[in-house]
Amino acid sequence: QTVENMLDEDADTTDSRDDVTETDDKETTKEPVTANEDLGDSWKSYTVQINDKVMTFPCTKADVEAAGLSMDTEYTAENYMVNANEYELVYFMDANDNEIMAYAINNTDTAMEVKDCLIGGVSVDDYDLENGGLTVIFPGGIQMGASKAAVTGAYGEADDTYDGDSRSMYSWYSDDSYYKSCEIDFDAESGLVCTMTMQNFGQ
Repeated sequence: QTVENMLDEDADTTDSRDDVTETDDKETTKEPVTANEDLGDSWKSYTVQINDKVMTFPCTKADVEAAGLSMDTEYTAENYMVNANEYELVYFMDANDNEIMAYAINNTDTAMEVKDCLIGGVSVDDYDLENGGLTVIFPGGIQMGASKAAVTGAYGEADDTYDGDSRSMYSWYSDDSYYKSCEIDFDAESGLVCTMTMQNFGQ
């Protein structure tokens, strides 16, 4: 029911995302978004929920925009050309200036405009979401502020770990491709999730 209520609340503001309205300000006080039943349990499902929309990577730019985000064309112009079998970093923003980094991938044999590329994953850290009102949930219900125990409980032991001064990085890789992976970073002080990255370039 929570998700349905949110859809009703969002319905009024969808068309005016660029104008920060009073409704958008109120969105920051909403109840936390609960995990949608379409969200996978395993990181290998390559699903991520943004607000109330679940996307499976690789997906289209329109799939990401359906979650209420728009591509930051000041950072990367829509007609920027991505070479064959390469990718470009792009950013998607919401009405509250929260942002999510995404991988615009070109798996074809010819160059194409970035707006026509598939989205092969996203990366988000807690700083990107500090304005509130944007929720990102990884498979198994993993969100910012989750514990290491919750993450390894959902994903199993990491294939690779790195402990730095400011953060610990846990990575999981698919057997068949380096570009199918999940990385969860934990803040060194709190030990809680501070960055989440999911990639599936579909190759």
